[in-house]
Amino acid sequence: MNADGSEQTNLTNNPGVLDIWPSLSPDGQYVIYLTGNNNQWDSWIMKADGSDKRKLTNVIGIPSTIAWKP
Repeated sequence: MNADGSEQTNLTNNPGVLDIWPSLSPDGQYVIYLTGNNNQWDSWIMKADGSDKRKLTNVIGIPSTIAWKP
């Protein structure tokens, strides 16, 4: 979306799935986030425009926030 909030784009659209805690990479190129379905959590990464989605890991247990580190 633009800085003024216009032209918003939904990057995830997974009915019945919870996509949470998105975190933008320091260079602004990627978003990492968690996806939950039936008590199974996975971490995913995609380009900031929503393309090139890839599963990174399975998360065991109750998820916490996910974020980039320098």
